[in-house]
Amino acid sequence: MIAHTAPVRDPRDEIRRADHEDEPAPALLVRGLTVRYANSVAAVRDIDLSVAPGEIVALLGESGSGKSSIVNAVLGLLPRAATVETSELAFGQTRVDPGDRRRMRAVRGSRVGLIPQDCAVALDPVLRVGPQILEGVAEARSMSREQRRARVAELLEKVGFEDPSAIVRRYPHELSGGMAQRVLIAVALAARPALLIADEPSAALDTLAQARVMDWISALAERERVGVLMVTHDLALAAQRAHRGVLLDGGTIVARGDIRTIAPIAPARVRYRSPAPTEVVDPNPARRVSGAARERIESTNIVKDVAVTRKTATASVDLLRLESVRRLYPGVHGPTGVREVSVDLVRGAAVGLVGGSGAGKSTVGRLMAGLEVPDGGVVRFRGEDVRGLDRAGRRRFRRAVQVIAQNPYSSVDPRYSARRAIEEPLRAFGIGDRAARRQRVAELAERVRLTESVLGNTPEQLSGGQCQRVAIARALATDPEVLICDEAVSALDNSAKRRVIDLLDELRTELGLAIVFITHDLSAAADLTDRLIVLRDGLVVESGTTATLLSDPRHEYTRELVAATPVPVTISDEKE
Repeated sequence: MIAHTAPVRDPRDEIRRADHEDEPAPALLVRGLTVRYANSVAAVRDIDLSVAPGEIVALLGESGSGKSSIVNAVLGLLPRAATVETSELAFGQTRVDPGDRRRMRAVRGSRVGLIPQDCAVALDPVLRVGPQILEGVAEARSMSREQRRARVAELLEKVGFEDPSAIVRRYPHELSGGMAQRVLIAVALAARPALLIADEPSAALDTLAQARVMDWISALAERERVGVLMVTHDLALAAQRAHRGVLLDGGTIVARGDIRTIAPIAPARVRYRSPAPTEVVDPNPARRVSGAARERIESTNIVKDVAVTRKTATASVDLLRLESVRRLYPGVHGPTGVREVSVDLVRGAAVGLVGGSGAGKSTVGRLMAGLEVPDGGVVRFRGEDVRGLDRAGRRRFRRAVQVIAQNPYSSVDPRYSARRAIEEPLRAFGIGDRAARRQRVAELAERVRLTESVLGNTPEQLSGGQCQRVAIARALATDPEVLICDEAVSALDNSAKRRVIDLLDELRTELGLAIVFITHDLSAAADLTDRLIVLRDGLVVESGTTATLLSDPRHEYTRELVAATPVPVTISDEKE
């Protein structure tokens, strides 16, 4: 239902009016946008927003602040039960009624390109990558086969694929999360849109791929005058790439303008008003591991020292061990996957697996969780070969080793509410009665900062960060001994990320929980892990204590990863 209301004027509004003859029409113009869902509570209220041609505008805010609601309203992708009120929505000179779904489909296919956040569920699983890139481009129908191939190869090269011919024949399930994200960026840009909406465009990318993709998006905005609305919770990335920022809190705009002007406000709001509200967490990993943290990490026998402090007699025994495991998949240009990787994990240890997209990090995680069978080598749990466990042993292993998947939307049953999803492993393992399970769900939700009001929502009603926290709570439900976190904080805003990392650190300290932290975010790895293993093309190129590896990397590839990590936002006391 669409209701047109009187324009809402904001004295801070920087919207460039299309009726000025000396200024081009904005790539996007929104006035007075209010969105309500079935419960009639306004998710966003009185939003005024514009993106000029060639301009990059960052839409900032914590998880649940309304960023995705604004994007979906602008694109006409809200559920039919939602109520949208707006006085104006225009793309360039074209004014659009967001309730006209047919018209909105035409706009999405020509004027606007979307890079969605949930990359794993955005690609058709039964089609190869190549045909999907030009699927929504009308002009592709008049191209010859050679022209289509050349256009697809051009797009894949520009988003960082060195060998496009190897990618076009793959199915989505054969891509890592970062590779799928880059394919979606190519899809969004295929029609040469005037406006590009990027919903967390680099959340699944390693630092090197992130830098390359954002370089190209910035160059595209400048060279071809494409307007970019970048939805992100990464303040450092926004400060590097955006011309302006718009900060949301509780569904309303609380600040807008230069990122340096917003920076003193954003940390307090984005980090849920922490005890030090003016602190900006330094995302540079080399500077993060300093002082007391550096002393803790640089302890010569940090893993064993942590282990012997636990209250279990088996603390000094390897809990989970990979011995020269290998898992290869057939590829167009030869096998890909993991080659001869070894990992030792004891109680209380936090080991980070870092590297670029497609390096084999997730495959190693699946091997450790018993979700993949190695082609060679051995996976041992408490000294026993996992492949030799009987039925009862496999059940104990499944309960003891839990996984937080990379994409929360694809790992949570879309039919389940958040409460039912968290309760699911308790039901599966027969833990507790109905009342005990409900109490356990409430405790887990509180630990990951999920409010009672969202526990009845299904995944489609949750933001990416909220859905990720549901997945984390579910993984903790069985009191596991090993937690494999596959990009577990990539979809979270800064405050939620900080809380989850603190929670994981608390759990390993109190319970002796061993953690495998798979990430491309070196700053997050610096906060949690004791040791790092750097993977590239399925091989270990470097390993060592976190502090040593990040402050004095030996391998050229590790040095490139560290150097590509976004620098912190500088906050000045001087007024602009």
